[in-house]
Amino acid sequence: MFVFFCFFFSFFFFFGNIFSYFYICLFFCVFLFFLGFLNVKGSVVDFSFGKNLIYECGYTEINSFLNFYTMQFFMIALSFMLFDMEIILVLPALYMLDFSVLSGVVVVFFLVFLLLGLLYELSCSVFKW
Repeated sequence: MFVFFCFFFSFFFFFGNIFSYFYICLFFCVFLFFLGFLNVKGSVVDFSFGKNLIYECGYTEINSFLNFYTMQFFMIALSFMLFDMEIILVLPALYMLDFSVLSGVVVVFFLVFLLLGLLYELSCSVFKW
């Protein structure tokens, strides 16, 4: 397959015109389709009941492996990560920017954007228990 690809590419590289790019793209599309077909048809899939359990060695589970948790924990963690990343981005920017009117406008815009995100999360009652 690799030899065919090298021959195909070198032939159109030396004798190429505008249609050679079309043939190269067509070759890549056919090659990717062929790889996808081999991936789908060549894979071994086992849909037995034991594969869906936590332990594949024969132990039976005591309770379900899906531990349900409240969405509040996830939303608070997500909001903490977002605000933490924004603070991490704002602190070095204060040292990198010179103290001009434009840098002040950029910092104020960023802080207003941060405040709008906080107000949106408060309006969606993320922090209410």
